[in-house]
Amino acid sequence: MKTTEEASSKKPSFLILLKAIIRGISMTWKGREMALSVFIVISFLMAAVGFAQSGILALVINSVTDSTSVSFNKVTLLILFAVSIFLPGIIFTIYNFLQTRLWRSIEKRTSLDIGRYEDPAFQDLINKVNEKGSFAVANLIEGLIGIFENSISVIIALVIVARVEILLAVIVICAYSPILYIKMKYGKESYGMWDMEGGERRKYWDLYNLVENKNGLIELLLFKSTGLIKQKINFLLTAFTNKQNDIDTKAIYYEMFGFLIAGTLTGGAIIWIALEAFAGNIAPGTMAFIIGSIITLQSSLNSFFLMSSRQYENALYTVDLLKFYDTPSLITSKPDAQRLDVSKTPQITFEHVSFQYPQSEKYILKNFSITIEPGQKIAIVGINGAGKTTLMKLLTRIYDPTEGRIAVNGVDLREINLEDWRSMLGVLFQDFTTYNFLVKNSIHMGNVDAEIDDASIIAAAKESGSDEFIKEWDHSYSQQIGKEFGGIDPSKGQNQKLALARTFFRNPRIMILDEPTASIDAAAEQKIFDRLDAGPKDRTTILISHRFSTVRNVDTIIVIEHGKIIEQGSHDELIKKDGAYATLFNLQAKGYK
Repeated sequence: MKTTEEASSKKPSFLILLKAIIRGISMTWKGREMALSVFIVISFLMAAVGFAQSGILALVINSVTDSTSVSFNKVTLLILFAVSIFLPGIIFTIYNFLQTRLWRSIEKRTSLDIGRYEDPAFQDLINKVNEKGSFAVANLIEGLIGIFENSISVIIALVIVARVEILLAVIVICAYSPILYIKMKYGKESYGMWDMEGGERRKYWDLYNLVENKNGLIELLLFKSTGLIKQKINFLLTAFTNKQNDIDTKAIYYEMFGFLIAGTLTGGAIIWIALEAFAGNIAPGTMAFIIGSIITLQSSLNSFFLMSSRQYENALYTVDLLKFYDTPSLITSKPDAQRLDVSKTPQITFEHVSFQYPQSEKYILKNFSITIEPGQKIAIVGINGAGKTTLMKLLTRIYDPTEGRIAVNGVDLREINLEDWRSMLGVLFQDFTTYNFLVKNSIHMGNVDAEIDDASIIAAAKESGSDEFIKEWDHSYSQQIGKEFGGIDPSKGQNQKLALARTFFRNPRIMILDEPTASIDAAAEQKIFDRLDAGPKDRTTILISHRFSTVRNVDTIIVIEHGKIIEQGSHDELIKKDGAYATLFNLQAKGYK
């Protein structure tokens, strides 16, 4: 089976590009059938109106040279010519109006799980889509319509020129064909840079985000590290742009040479037509019309080849965009997944669970087995890297076990409806999210399916201890968060309490708290755990913490090391055992004395 990296580095075949173009057309056509149809007709009119205008002008000139008297036909031609002058402006206005309406909201995103986003090769694809491919489909369709418009101009001009001398039409086409090859060749090389330099571009954006992030920038300024980071950013950017510049430089030399040849041949064709007019073989108006058509043919071919090369690039990026859309989630519900009774707290059992992260041979958990009864309060402790947070990722089904299973009421978690399962969970990870919303809207994010009920939001804030400082803010629960939005910046501890309030607002059957009070003072921490103890008796609470003072009152403490359970029991039992837990607890207690 091919890896994501291997798949991304392989250049798309012509068939894949064609399928991407067809699918792009289908995506754009759906729901826009009438507007696109009108847009295509307008494009046709835009291509044809210039020829109509120059054709009418040629007839006017020829009629003047034939006779100076005024006739009905001459007046009609002058009226038509006058109409042809203002008509393009009207058509172009309609064209621009439709253009702006058509390309809104074409882009869409897909729902993917965390496992995909932690894959480096998939990150390369995301960066490519974000930087080049997010509007690829819109650019592709707009370009295809532009090619259609130019094709009409080319066909009309070719017919006109071929009526005079078919060899002239062949010369002009041959003169511009090499330019298409040059543009497509270097367009492909430019696209290939994204695959070759994917890792370097990720490093660039990671460093760039450091100076864009307010907290990161504060540390850089205090440590006087901004110069070093900027140096690294410039080094990566210069290395990439130098390679891109090399491609662009080669391309422009070849293109200039191609245009020199094309211009010489086209100029020769125009001189031949002029000589025929001087010899009296072609009327003056007809000469002007044919020369105008040759110039239009030249311009249309140039635009056609330029757009075709760009469409080739857009098609390449559309393939990436569609690949992103089509990437399936690693974690999904089966069509016949078992439904859960979400009104009752279930029993949870880890049965010989082992886990390796994708593309890693190291086991984070190994043969892990525990049973958590409904309403039980357990704590999982251990040194950093022991596997505590990974355990929670498996329980929330961000990942599935590599070996063994997690059973819910005796049923494998992979067989249970994912939406039902996650609706029972209230989760607070160490890296909690902050929302620059109004305070009440930020808390409401814990359960967006619920009404924004002030009483419930205040109750959740009181449980988390955030009500005390919210009431002191100028606008209380209507306070805007985020100074950049005209609001305030809560402290880290306040943000953690707000995140905890979101978890309480969810009123979950199973509460999973990963270092929930790491940024909170001891007095506030004790109040929060008192409220947890006073919560619903059938709510299961799973607590991960390095601060052993917070885990003393749970029913069971599980000590893990290198992904394995080495001790479990109540606080008193583990202290009497005088093992790993007692050693760690006494070390912390010693620090408080």
